[in-house]
Amino acid sequence: AVTAADYNERYGHYYTVLWKAADRDAGPVTVRFEYLQALSGLKKRVQEQVVDDIRRGNISKFQVTGEEYLKSGRVTAWRVSVLRGNEELVSQQSALWN
Repeated sequence: AVTAADYNERYGHYYTVLWKAADRDAGPVTVRFEYLQALSGLKKRVQEQVVDDIRRGNISKFQVTGEEYLKSGRVTAWRVSVLRGNEELVSQQSALWN
């Protein structure tokens, strides 16, 4: 980051999710990252990634940065899940997620 604006755009929370899928040939999956922020009350936010090329070990990266982070604050609770269609294959959540 060179300027203050560049610094503010990068400031925030970064998440790296490591996941595996037992059935890699059954089609694409969606990795869903749901989270709550300190200044947004109980409003849940969602980021999703569709993964077509499923490997033995997969990595999905999410970030809450820039204007969203500056306006709504730090992430206080999160939940990540891997979905195939409407079926949830696996999920993990923070201790404060309800």
